[in-house]
Parts: sequence; structure tokens; C-alpha cells
Amino acid sequence: MVVKILVLCGSPRRSGNTEIMCNAFADAAKEQGHEVNVVYASSIRPNPCLACGYCRSHEGECIQQDDMQAVYPLLDAADMVVFASPIYYFNLSAQLKIMLDRFYAKGGVGFHPTQAALLLDSHSPDVFSGSIQAYYDTLNYLKWEDRGIVAIDGMTEKGSMAKDSRLEQVRELAKSL
Repeated sequence: MVVKILVLCGSPRRSGNTEIMCNAFADAAKEQGHEVNVVYASSIRPNPCLACGYCRSHEGECIQQDDMQAVYPLLDAADMVVFASPIYYFNLSAQLKIMLDRFYAKGGVGFHPTQAALLLDSHSPDVFSGSIQAYYDTLNYLKWEDRGIVAIDGMTEKGSMAKDSRLEQVRELAKSL
């Protein structure tokens, strides 16, 4: 069965460790015959949610006409969302969090995806628990199935991920779908 996957790459910089993880996941998923769209936070500029409520009275349409307008159709078509983020200070990147907060617009009309996965990386060990808990809370609320979490520490330099043997865990997660 072909799974339509939306990967939200929450790194603010290009060609870094998180983007390497996202691309490895996407490539492995495509090799399995799945359809994959990757949205790079470094390439879009969504605004934070205004909590204005417009979406609740307009069938999930957000009042803001910004870069999230290109993400919403991908979200609507996806069976699965992969959240990917560097951990700079004990939680998801601000760029990914803005995209996730903007899911609020679809909350009143429901979501097509029913599955998710989480990819995290950091220089430091033992900094993933806040992001993992937020991920589980989100999945619990949305009633989505967790397909897996990969958290890799020790990313001391930009590009360290490309040489790390643990990148294979990301590929294996994608192959398991």
C-alpha cells in the first residue's frame, strides 16, 4: 500500500543534520514506493497562529495568506506526517512549532493523516524528553498512530549526521512503513 507522507523538516538552516535525516527518510520511503513531500522550514516563512478563530467559522481556512497556504494541501493529502527537528534548547525548533501551531486551522474540520513519526537530533544527550512528550500529547489528542521515533545525539558539527552510522535507524524507520 502506498503511503502519502508529509515530512516537516523543522531546521532553520539548509544542509544541516536535521535536513540530512529528512532526506534519508524521504529517499528510503520513496524506495519503498511511498509518495513523499518534504517541507523545509528554512525555505518558508509562516506566521504564528493568531488565535483569531477565523478558521473555526470558515471550514478550516486560515485567515493568514502566508507560506502555510502551500503546506495545507500537502497536509490534507497526507496519510502520515513526519515531524523532524533539531533540539537547540530542550524542545522542538521554533520553525517547526510555528507549523505545528498552524495545524489549529484544520482542527475544527479534522485531519486526513492518521499516522506520524518523529526525527530528532542534538549535540547534547538527554535533551529529547520535552519534544517526545509534546509529540505523544499531539498524537494522543489527534488519535494518530505513532510509527516511530529516532533521536540522535552527538551532532557536534553541521553535517555530522551524514557520517553517523545511526542514520541507518532513520532509513529503517522509513522502510518499515
